[in-house]
Amino acid sequence: KRAVKTHKNLSLSRLGLGRNEKKLLEQFLTRRQGLIIVASPDNEGKTTTLYALLEKINRDEKLCYLLETHSELVIEDVNRLTSTGRQRLDDLENVRRQDSEIVVIDDADPLLIKGAIDLASQGKLVIIGVRANNISQLNEQLASNKQFKSLEALIIFQKLIAKNCPHCLTAYINDETSELITKYWPRDKKYQPKNFWNSQGCSHCNHSGQKGLIAVFNILSNKDLH
Repeated sequence: KRAVKTHKNLSLSRLGLGRNEKKLLEQFLTRRQGLIIVASPDNEGKTTTLYALLEKINRDEKLCYLLETHSELVIEDVNRLTSTGRQRLDDLENVRRQDSEIVVIDDADPLLIKGAIDLASQGKLVIIGVRANNISQLNEQLASNKQFKSLEALIIFQKLIAKNCPHCLTAYINDETSELITKYWPRDKKYQPKNFWNSQGCSHCNHSGQKGLIAVFNILSNKDLH
């Protein structure tokens, strides 16, 4: 059974974005037009980021649609369309006819990506989630679309990485790094060796050395892809 996310999890502040990254996204959202692509490998937080962006938008008196393949969470003032296969394209066409101002599409395939770019080119704010293992793979999906090149667009690529277990975290000095610093660091300047950190494993992390996940983000404009 799929876990239902709660509203407290759906904020930009809780995603792990840096201050500048968060500010960039907030400024883009206030423009109410353009395209935001959230890309990640499967099961690495893409849908959570989509919901957090949607929660940040002031949707008062704005016609907003969310197209997805399964329901994760009911969000107020959002019209949800849940479908699979060819029906998703029909749903997008129906949304276009409704003259929606905000459209969010999760798990967008190439045809839905093309439709989303077309909508964004008409002055809508469109946010889509795309499965991609890396930036190069995403770039291949977008490179041939001339409309995309002329859009105001942000691409958020994210991955989840394991965190060191805090219960067995230990500091150490990397001998190889120390040797390089000794060799190349200016003799007239004092250098204080920096600690590296590693978790050896304990009962709290089932002796894996890892406990919990953290999201890492790379945010680009569409101009950065070319």
